[in-house]
Amino acid sequence: MKTNLVFVFFLLVGLSTFGQNDYTAEKYQTALMPTKTGGMIAYTGTSHSFTLNLVSNNIKPLEHHLINIDNTIFQSIIIPFKKKCDFEHMSIEDQKANLLGYMNYELDYVSKELKLDVRNKKYEWLELNGKQFLFWYYDMPDSNPQIEKQIFLTTVCYDQFLCLGSPLGKNKNGFEFNKALLVKIGKTLQMNNKPIDLNELQKELKNKL
Repeated sequence: MKTNLVFVFFLLVGLSTFGQNDYTAEKYQTALMPTKTGGMIAYTGTSHSFTLNLVSNNIKPLEHHLINIDNTIFQSIIIPFKKKCDFEHMSIEDQKANLLGYMNYELDYVSKELKLDVRNKKYEWLELNGKQFLFWYYDMPDSNPQIEKQIFLTTVCYDQFLCLGSPLGKNKNGFEFNKALLVKIGKTLQMNNKPIDLNELQKELKNKL
């Protein structure tokens, strides 16, 4: 469980203070539901919703919103924008600027506030089903006995940052395996300009099992 706590801590630190606090974002509820092919993570607000599909026969919810997928730790969280933007018509350039701003904020916080030696920081842009994602990662210090890299895939969903993460454990599957897992899940993102009734969705998915 120590590995899980390390990952969650680095991903969630300081998120409530990211950006200028001059905008109140839409409030979302989330749920993880079993499906015929694995599971679904659903986020629903008052006006919008979005979902992710987890395709696997081996899905196990853990503490701290973590999920074990095929013996690999995975997490999906959302972080609200704190500044008003044109979320419905945000350009690719603005999406990239916001995603880089979030990434740099997190890296700066981890290195300066937590005094962590963040090394080999890298990122690349991915377009998955027409949606812009930022894939980024960095090495953990050699002194960390369990985690080799922190790996993330982030995008903008309305007035939220959607952050997918999978820490690479030492002597585990390998970097490309974790990256492929995040990309595979990211490709399933479905965004809707209306809320979801989580209870009705759960009943619908249950009837298909």
